Amino acid sequence: MGAAGTFVLVPPGNVHTVSNPSNQPARLLNLQTPAGLEQYLKEVAALTSNGQPDPAEMARLASQYDFMPS
Repeated sequence: MGAAGTFVLVPPGNVHTVSNPSNQPARLLNLQTPAGLEQYLKEVAALTSNGQPDPAEMARLASQYDFMPS
């Protein structure tokens, strides 16, 4: 992640990821349009709450939202 206040625009269709390579907490404000992806992100959070999720579970979840993660 960049410095505090960093802005990133990811146009539709561009593969991207977010990470925090430090051991310091980070905050991310993610604005999405159109609405709907927030439920996917909640479900991903639940799948990853105990560490790395099963790739098959991630694929199943992504297919419910009509996209596949890279």
